[in-house]
Amino acid sequence: MVLVVARAVGSHEIDDYSGLARRSPLLGAALACALLSLAGVPPFIGFFGKFMLLGSAFDQAHPELLWLGAVGLVTVVIALYYYLGVVRRVYVFEPRSAEPIACPPRMRVALALAVAALIFGGVAPQFLERSATEVAKQLASAGAR
Repeated sequence: MVLVVARAVGSHEIDDYSGLARRSPLLGAALACALLSLAGVPPFIGFFGKFMLLGSAFDQAHPELLWLGAVGLVTVVIALYYYLGVVRRVYVFEPRSAEPIACPPRMRVALALAVAALIFGGVAPQFLERSATEVAKQLASAGAR
């Protein structure tokens, strides 16, 4: 979506995303979903990742990692502030141009699938958790050899 917007407006400046939801609702929604997932907002998969990572840092079995969990929480808040600022720009600010941004059909399908994956991974993370746990076990056993 970043490339589509950059090609349409001719630059990569953050101000070019102002009012994106009015110029291209699909691009605006996809960007908002991606940013909210990066920020760790449920129901997106980014929430699951941050929950698992921070949960590990706050595990009672390893109290020496509490400082790492605290740093993680601070960075989550900072990232949330930044990402919500961009989402606000996409939905609240006035666009630089009223001209719609065309989104090719293949890109629409790709964006819809990507957003669906972000949501599915957050709603049903057990599918990814099992796979990730198996990979981690295999890597740990390979490293022990």
